[in-house]
Amino acid sequence: LTVSFDPEASATLVLFSSEGVQYSFHVGEVWRGGQSTMQKTTTPAAVLDAINLRSQTSLDASCSSMLDKAANLQQTLKIPSGTATQRSLQQTLLPGALDSTAGSGAAPGTPPQGATRSKSMATLQDKAKSMCEGRIPWTFEHNLRKHLAAKVAPSLAKTPIRPTLREGFTYPKPPVGSCPLWPQKAPQPVTLKALSARQVQELVAEMESQGVLIIVLLSASWATGSSFSSAEHARTVCEAAYGELIAQGDGDKVKFCVSEVSEAGAIYSESRWTNPLVKQYGVKSAPWMLMFAHGKNIMSENPAPEGQPDGAGLGATHRLRYMAFAKPRVLYLEPPAEIPDAVSMAGFGSGPGFATGATVGGGATGSSNTFKLQLETQDTLKRAGFSFDLAVTLADARRMLSEATPPYGMLLVSSSIGSAVLSELAARVRQRSSKSLTFICHDGKNIGPLDSSMQALADKKDLVSGVFERPLTKSRLERQLIPAESVRVNYPKCGLSKETLVQLVQKHLTEV
Repeated sequence: LTVSFDPEASATLVLFSSEGVQYSFHVGEVWRGGQSTMQKTTTPAAVLDAINLRSQTSLDASCSSMLDKAANLQQTLKIPSGTATQRSLQQTLLPGALDSTAGSGAAPGTPPQGATRSKSMATLQDKAKSMCEGRIPWTFEHNLRKHLAAKVAPSLAKTPIRPTLREGFTYPKPPVGSCPLWPQKAPQPVTLKALSARQVQELVAEMESQGVLIIVLLSASWATGSSFSSAEHARTVCEAAYGELIAQGDGDKVKFCVSEVSEAGAIYSESRWTNPLVKQYGVKSAPWMLMFAHGKNIMSENPAPEGQPDGAGLGATHRLRYMAFAKPRVLYLEPPAEIPDAVSMAGFGSGPGFATGATVGGGATGSSNTFKLQLETQDTLKRAGFSFDLAVTLADARRMLSEATPPYGMLLVSSSIGSAVLSELAARVRQRSSKSLTFICHDGKNIGPLDSSMQALADKKDLVSGVFERPLTKSRLERQLIPAESVRVNYPKCGLSKETLVQLVQKHLTEV
């Protein structure tokens, strides 16, 4: 590849030669070039003049004829005015030109001698003037849009939401009915009145004959900074709950107050004077809650939500953001079947290996590898985010269902256990957890159709929620669990919230 520059022709010459193939390229303005010494600088006009066609004469005649016709058409579109100068159509149609012409008394198209203007010209002028009336002058498009939106176009009203459309978003739940007023205002917290230990006892004696529930929050100044058992957090929750009770109309039935128990000595200290409330009602920690009705103490404890007796209570409210708590735990029962008798007679003995199936069709017996299916099911549960326990015997399954804390939320069993055992295990798991689900895992490809008694249990949708075809995949598992709300991700709360405290107070109000 050779590159050279020809200064006379002002062009770059590129010579390519390889294995007998040669090409030459000229880079620049080149016209009729052969060799590099023949290159000359040219212009587009010179190139055009050098083009000679056989039909060049006819082409020039056609161009001249078209130019003459365009000139005649442009002359026809011009509207003559009363002066000697000719105004084009674009100039004459301007509103200012029309108004000045009409004010001078001489309409466009009127000859200087005062002859009557033609009817067609008058019609064109009137039409153009009517079209230009109300025209809005503008320079920028965005300013015109703002002007139209603010002064010309009426404001568009919001389209009302039809009831069918509004209720369609609540599927599969029932319709919500009429929309509530918006914005919703939450009840404002009410500050608790601070009382001493003697004032609390006087208040209890005063309200003895009245049906009023007295709630006393016992706080301590040394327990306000802890993040797990904070008296300050307990006071905030109680004030919010008191405001909620007043908003619901129970303000005249409840008296809420707070008392400082560390005003003279600590709770566990006996070396100094002990607070009477601590000594009389067995206060063990701060914060603490006392409830009185008809002069009697009906509750003295740090209340905790149901199902969390060892929770944080009044001290804190947290979300347990762990996947082990967010989804229910699964019990997987896969009893290993024994090796068929023919193999046992050959000297292998009895042991786990292949599960024998029910009779298929005309009497052929199917089999499946239970070890492989067990590993596949465990891998699917792990990838789906479920924590699980494996039971290989019926005794282990019964023991784990009875002792598991918290109880299992889902039970997976092999179809080889039989309908009687399936009914028993499903009843056990449903007894401890009312929202639990039970599924059958069946290898229909190798074993054959599912037993009729187990199929009947699956069709009832009572104890058994469905049947999984093996091998169990993550997509099959998630597709079957879509309508089940109990297996969705739900991080539980730890501690006592405002809603739980309101329910606790309302429960005691019914007993007063």
